[in-house]
Amino acid sequence: MLKVLLPAAGFGTRVNADYVNGKELLTDPNTGLPLIQWSIEMARIAKADPLVISRRTKVGLNAEMERQGIPCLKVEESALKEWPDTIILSEQHWERKNLMLLPDTRFPDAQDYIRLVERFLKHSDVVFLTIPLAEQDASKFAIYDYMTDWICEKPSEGVESRAQIICAIGFNNAVGRKLFEGLSKRGEWFSIPKATISHIQIPWFKDITRSGNVEQYS
Repeated sequence: MLKVLLPAAGFGTRVNADYVNGKELLTDPNTGLPLIQWSIEMARIAKADPLVISRRTKVGLNAEMERQGIPCLKVEESALKEWPDTIILSEQHWERKNLMLLPDTRFPDAQDYIRLVERFLKHSDVVFLTIPLAEQDASKFAIYDYMTDWICEKPSEGVESRAQIICAIGFNNAVGRKLFEGLSKRGEWFSIPKATISHIQIPWFKDITRSGNVEQYS
Protein backbone atom coordinates (compact mmCIF):
# COMPACT_ATOMS: atom_id res chain seq x y z
CA MET A 1 0.00 0.00 0.00
CA LEU A 2 1.12 3.55 -0.68
CA LYS A 3 2.10 5.55 2.41
CA VAL A 4 1.15 9.25 2.21
CA LEU A 5 3.45 11.36 4.36
CA LEU A 6 2.07 14.69 5.57
CA PRO A 7 4.87 16.84 7.04
CA ALA A 8 3.31 19.04 9.73
CA ALA A 9 6.17 19.75 12.14
CA GLY A 10 6.75 23.36 11.04
CA PHE A 11 6.00 26.47 13.06
CA GLY A 12 3.57 28.20 10.69
CA THR A 13 5.34 31.55 11.07
CA ARG A 14 4.22 32.64 7.60
CA VAL A 15 0.59 32.65 8.75
CA ASN A 16 1.25 33.53 12.42
CA ALA A 17 -0.08 30.14 13.50
CA ASP A 18 -0.54 29.19 17.14
CA TYR A 19 2.55 27.37 18.49
CA VAL A 20 0.68 24.36 19.87
CA ASN A 21 -1.93 24.01 17.10
CA GLY A 22 0.02 24.98 13.98
CA LYS A 23 -1.34 26.14 10.65
CA GLU A 24 -2.70 22.67 9.93
CA LEU A 25 -5.70 23.34 12.20
CA LEU A 26 -6.49 26.71 10.64
CA THR A 27 -9.81 26.65 8.82
CA ASP A 28 -9.66 26.01 5.10
CA PRO A 29 -12.14 28.56 3.65
CA ASN A 30 -12.78 26.21 0.75
CA THR A 31 -14.05 23.34 2.91
CA GLY A 32 -14.72 24.79 6.37
CA LEU A 33 -12.50 22.02 7.80
CA PRO A 34 -8.98 22.10 9.28
CA LEU A 35 -6.42 22.84 6.60
CA ILE A 36 -4.77 19.38 6.86
CA GLN A 37 -8.07 17.55 6.34
CA TRP A 38 -8.00 17.86 2.53
CA SER A 39 -4.77 15.86 2.24
CA ILE A 40 -6.00 13.22 4.69
CA GLU A 41 -9.23 12.78 2.76
CA MET A 42 -7.45 12.59 -0.62
CA ALA A 43 -5.22 9.84 0.76
CA ARG A 44 -8.23 7.94 2.11
CA ILE A 45 -10.18 8.21 -1.14
CA ALA A 46 -7.13 6.92 -3.02
CA LYS A 47 -7.00 4.00 -0.53
CA ALA A 48 -3.55 5.11 0.65
CA ASP A 49 -2.26 5.11 4.21
CA PRO A 50 -1.77 8.63 5.71
CA LEU A 51 0.90 9.45 8.28
CA VAL A 52 1.06 12.92 9.84
CA ILE A 53 4.54 13.97 10.99
CA SER A 54 4.20 16.51 13.78
CA ARG A 55 6.30 17.88 16.66
CA ARG A 56 5.83 16.84 20.25
CA THR A 57 5.06 20.44 21.21
CA LYS A 58 2.22 20.67 18.69
CA VAL A 59 -0.24 19.28 21.20
CA GLY A 60 -3.38 20.68 19.57
CA LEU A 61 -2.67 19.02 16.22
CA ASN A 62 -1.51 15.81 17.89
CA ALA A 63 -4.72 15.59 19.92
CA GLU A 64 -6.87 16.17 16.83
CA MET A 65 -5.06 13.41 14.91
CA GLU A 66 -5.56 11.05 17.86
CA ARG A 67 -9.25 11.96 17.96
CA GLN A 68 -9.58 11.10 14.27
CA GLY A 69 -7.52 7.93 14.57
CA ILE A 70 -4.88 9.22 12.12
CA PRO A 71 -1.36 7.85 12.73
CA CYS A 72 0.83 10.73 13.94
CA LEU A 73 4.60 10.59 14.41
CA LYS A 74 5.81 13.17 16.93
CA VAL A 75 9.39 14.36 16.38
CA GLU A 76 11.65 16.49 18.55
CA GLU A 77 11.80 20.18 17.74
CA SER A 78 15.60 20.23 18.08
CA ALA A 79 15.94 17.80 15.14
CA LEU A 80 14.28 20.16 12.66
CA LYS A 81 16.40 22.48 10.53
CA GLU A 82 14.86 22.29 7.04
CA TRP A 83 11.47 20.88 5.98
CA PRO A 84 13.01 17.71 4.40
CA ASP A 85 14.29 16.76 7.87
CA THR A 86 10.67 16.03 8.79
CA ILE A 87 10.48 13.33 6.11
CA ILE A 88 13.88 11.85 6.93
CA LEU A 89 12.86 11.50 10.59
CA SER A 90 9.92 9.36 9.51
CA GLU A 91 12.13 6.86 7.62
CA GLN A 92 11.35 3.89 9.87
CA HIS A 93 7.67 4.29 8.91
CA TRP A 94 8.19 4.35 5.13
CA GLU A 95 6.69 1.66 2.94
CA ARG A 96 8.28 0.54 -0.30
CA LYS A 97 6.12 3.16 -2.09
CA ASN A 98 5.57 6.59 -0.50
CA LEU A 99 4.15 9.97 -1.43
CA MET A 100 4.87 13.26 0.31
CA LEU A 101 2.05 15.82 0.22
CA LEU A 102 2.41 19.24 1.85
CA PRO A 103 -0.79 19.85 3.87
CA ASP A 104 -1.30 23.38 2.52
CA THR A 105 -1.05 22.53 -1.19
CA ARG A 106 -3.96 21.86 -3.51
CA PHE A 107 -4.30 20.48 -7.04
CA PRO A 108 -7.22 19.05 -9.05
CA ASP A 109 -8.23 15.38 -9.15
CA ALA A 110 -5.75 14.66 -6.38
CA GLN A 111 -7.05 11.19 -5.61
CA ASP A 112 -6.51 10.15 -9.24
CA TYR A 113 -2.97 11.54 -9.31
CA ILE A 114 -2.17 9.78 -6.03
CA ARG A 115 -3.20 6.47 -7.62
CA LEU A 116 -1.16 7.33 -10.72
CA VAL A 117 1.95 8.00 -8.63
CA GLU A 118 1.51 4.61 -6.97
CA ARG A 119 1.37 2.91 -10.40
CA PHE A 120 4.45 4.81 -11.65
CA LEU A 121 6.40 3.75 -8.55
CA LYS A 122 6.27 0.15 -9.78
CA HIS A 123 8.89 1.09 -12.38
CA SER A 124 10.36 4.42 -11.14
CA ASP A 125 12.33 5.23 -8.00
CA VAL A 126 11.06 8.80 -7.83
CA VAL A 127 7.89 10.36 -9.27
CA PHE A 128 7.32 14.10 -9.15
CA LEU A 129 3.98 15.81 -9.71
CA THR A 130 4.95 19.05 -11.41
CA ILE A 131 3.87 22.23 -13.16
CA PRO A 132 6.08 24.27 -15.52
CA LEU A 133 8.10 27.01 -13.82
CA ALA A 134 7.25 29.49 -16.62
CA GLU A 135 7.66 33.04 -15.27
CA GLN A 136 7.63 32.16 -11.58
CA ASP A 137 10.56 32.69 -9.25
CA ALA A 138 12.50 29.40 -8.99
CA SER A 139 14.05 30.45 -5.66
CA LYS A 140 10.68 29.91 -3.97
CA PHE A 141 10.22 26.27 -5.01
CA ALA A 142 11.78 22.83 -5.27
CA ILE A 143 12.80 22.44 -8.92
CA TYR A 144 13.29 19.45 -11.24
CA ASP A 145 15.09 19.51 -14.61
CA TYR A 146 13.69 16.57 -16.55
CA MET A 147 16.41 16.67 -19.23
CA THR A 148 19.24 16.12 -16.75
CA ASP A 149 17.37 14.62 -13.73
CA TRP A 150 18.95 17.30 -11.53
CA ILE A 151 16.96 18.53 -8.53
CA CYS A 152 17.30 21.60 -6.30
CA GLU A 153 15.45 23.17 -3.39
CA LYS A 154 15.03 26.91 -4.07
CA PRO A 155 17.84 27.39 -6.60
CA SER A 156 19.27 30.87 -7.20
CA GLU A 157 21.10 29.88 -10.40
CA GLY A 158 21.33 27.17 -13.05
CA VAL A 159 17.61 27.15 -13.81
CA GLU A 160 16.67 26.32 -17.41
CA SER A 161 13.45 27.40 -19.12
CA ARG A 162 12.24 23.78 -19.12
CA ALA A 163 12.38 23.61 -15.30
CA GLN A 164 9.45 22.12 -13.42
CA ILE A 165 8.10 23.11 -10.00
CA ILE A 166 7.80 20.04 -7.77
CA CYS A 167 4.32 19.89 -6.24
CA ALA A 168 4.39 16.44 -4.62
CA ILE A 169 7.01 13.71 -4.34
CA GLY A 170 6.56 9.98 -4.77
CA PHE A 171 9.54 7.81 -3.87
CA ASN A 172 10.64 4.28 -3.16
CA ASN A 173 12.18 3.75 0.25
CA ALA A 174 15.59 2.76 -1.18
CA VAL A 175 16.23 6.29 -2.52
CA GLY A 176 14.22 8.37 -0.05
CA ARG A 177 17.05 9.35 2.30
CA LYS A 178 19.34 10.45 -0.55
CA LEU A 179 16.50 12.44 -2.12
CA PHE A 180 15.51 14.35 1.00
CA GLU A 181 19.08 14.88 2.18
CA GLY A 182 19.70 16.53 -1.19
CA LEU A 183 16.60 18.70 -0.84
CA SER A 184 17.73 19.80 2.63
CA LYS A 185 20.73 21.60 1.06
CA ARG A 186 18.98 24.71 -0.15
CA GLY A 187 20.32 26.14 -3.41
CA GLU A 188 22.50 23.10 -4.25
CA TRP A 189 21.72 21.05 -7.36
CA PHE A 190 22.01 17.28 -6.98
CA SER A 191 21.18 14.02 -8.71
CA ILE A 192 20.51 10.48 -7.51
CA PRO A 193 22.86 8.09 -9.35
CA LYS A 194 21.15 5.09 -11.00
CA ALA A 195 17.70 6.25 -9.88
CA THR A 196 14.86 6.21 -12.40
CA ILE A 197 12.91 9.47 -12.14
CA SER A 198 9.54 10.25 -13.74
CA HIS A 199 7.40 13.36 -13.64
CA ILE A 200 3.71 13.88 -14.22
CA GLN A 201 2.49 17.36 -15.13
CA ILE A 202 -0.71 18.41 -13.39
CA PRO A 203 -3.05 21.18 -14.64
CA TRP A 204 -2.47 23.56 -11.72
CA PHE A 205 -1.17 23.71 -8.20
CA LYS A 206 -1.65 26.18 -5.35
CA ASP A 207 0.03 26.70 -1.99
CA ILE A 208 -2.92 28.21 -0.15
CA THR A 209 -0.78 29.76 2.64
CA ARG A 210 2.05 31.23 0.53
CA SER A 211 0.66 34.77 0.79
CA GLY A 212 0.56 34.64 4.60
CA ASN A 213 -3.18 33.97 4.66
CA VAL A 214 -5.23 30.84 4.03
CA GLU A 215 -6.61 31.49 0.56
CA GLN A 216 -9.46 30.21 -1.52
CA TYR A 217 -8.77 28.37 -4.74
CA SER A 218 -10.78 27.19 -7.72
